[in-house]
Amino acid sequence: MLNAAIKKQVRWIGSQPYFGATFFFAFFFALLFYFIPPPRGDWERTFYRAGQNALHVYQDHEIHYVYPPWLTLILAPFSLFSSTVAFALWRAASVIMVSFAVRRFGGDIKSLAFTLCTPFFYALMVYGQIDALILLGVSLAIHSSLGLQLIGCLLILIKPQVAGLTLPIVWLRSDHKTGLLLFGLTVVLFSLIIWGFWPLDVYAMMAILSTRNSIDVWPYGLLLGIPLIVLAWRRRSVETAMIATYFCVPYANLQSLLPIFAVLFAKLSSKVSLVLLIGTWLILIVSASI
Repeated sequence: MLNAAIKKQVRWIGSQPYFGATFFFAFFFALLFYFIPPPRGDWERTFYRAGQNALHVYQDHEIHYVYPPWLTLILAPFSLFSSTVAFALWRAASVIMVSFAVRRFGGDIKSLAFTLCTPFFYALMVYGQIDALILLGVSLAIHSSLGLQLIGCLLILIKPQVAGLTLPIVWLRSDHKTGLLLFGLTVVLFSLIIWGFWPLDVYAMMAILSTRNSIDVWPYGLLLGIPLIVLAWRRRSVETAMIATYFCVPYANLQSLLPIFAVLFAKLSSKVSLVLLIGTWLILIVSASI
């Protein structure tokens, strides 16, 4: 009976083109980088170790961990596997999170394919970063449910430099403003009880954060970022607030642009998306050659 139920689910997934494409891409990228592993990156140095030391991640600053502690609870199950297997699983999970968000913002298979062809997604796969979680957070935060909004906001707070300016917009759009604030403060309070005053640990480790690979446009980006903030506020636009965040932060990684482009591809036509994709690659190639 169980086998019949599993086969039924597999047939259902296969009959849904978008879900079928999602699982194909998830397995493809997981296996690709499993058999052709990139150089050691953030996954091995930070996230896998953080999952292994979930309750002691800030102890003696042995791990360069500059994130809220609830991220470790997400990473902990992956630490049950070897680093290589865990990394493959994390890559597959990242594809699924990206796919969910693209669909949530109204995208289709083409939108998903464009997103997975960006240099930002490639950087996510190579370094083993967590920006897909932030994208997932934004897609959950725009839901009408208080629980999903809370989870979404907590995910966004993991890397506020990616989509942090969406938080006030989410709160303004929410029908659960008081509940969102109270439950959010409760989670932070419990985190302080369990992990101590971890914001000080994060601040101390940020002092030695390498910014040589930052692609920020600070402070000149404020000239565009501030008007975008005003526009986002007036329109209650989460998408505009995401874009504004990039222009208002002094530090951004290549993969941190993935959430913005995933939403753009979900909203734009295929022709415009193709031009944007090609233009992005050309800009990066020219910039790298200068």
